[in-house]
Amino acid sequence: MNALADVIQHDQSVKKKVYLFNQDYSFGHYVSHGAQRALKERRPDIAIVADEFIPAGRVKDFAPYNCQDPRKRRRRGDHRQLGQ
Repeated sequence: MNALADVIQHDQSVKKKVYLFNQDYSFGHYVSHGAQRALKERRPDIAIVADEFIPAGRVKDFAPYNCQDPRKRRRRGDHRQLGQ
């Protein structure tokens, strides 16, 4: 996560909002927390708009997740808006 955060720190083409998208198991949660921490330290101007956890091992095609508006997809347990 630190290597990616270093690149994002110097790459101003990265927009002001990011959406975290990880699998719902221990490593996915670890990456999510690390990303939040690294972005806060290196790019405080970037807002994390949502943090979504996808059921591990059950989803084989991620295309529908990439195409949908996350505000319209509020399923129990796998999506949370930060700061609420």
